[in-house]
Amino acid sequence: MDMNRLYILAAIVIFVGCTSEILPPDNGPCVHEYRDPVLKIEHVTSVMRNESIDQIILNSISIDNNSLPLTYYSGSPLKNISFQNTSMVCTVPCGFGIDSGTYEFKVSAEGYLDSTVTVTAHYDIFEGGCPSYNDNGTEISIGLRPE
Repeated sequence: MDMNRLYILAAIVIFVGCTSEILPPDNGPCVHEYRDPVLKIEHVTSVMRNESIDQIILNSISIDNNSLPLTYYSGSPLKNISFQNTSMVCTVPCGFGIDSGTYEFKVSAEGYLDSTVTVTAHYDIFEGGCPSYNDNGTEISIGLRPE
């Protein structure tokens, strides 16, 4: 095959591969979406008073014994989370993270003793293909003791 025919064949392949008129309109880039945080705190209650606690502070967060800066979580799907200095402020229910693994963090709330929580979090749904997604993260409840 001479070089001119090779160039023409290459141009046709590139054109066919890049044109949107040949592909259906719903085909887009192959991306992965996290539709939900992997760890969701659904309820926080006082174990002695049986009262709901609406806001907690999360500190010293690690995944599989690896501490990561809070900026690591800012790009992941967040649910009712804000950042304050070196802490996450969670307005319950809240959620954060995309990585499956064992999470450990300190929980504090005004009028309650600090508590360390350890939980293994993962997604219940993985839909492969292109595009793909994860959904239905692990849901937990936390009980705190009054001071």
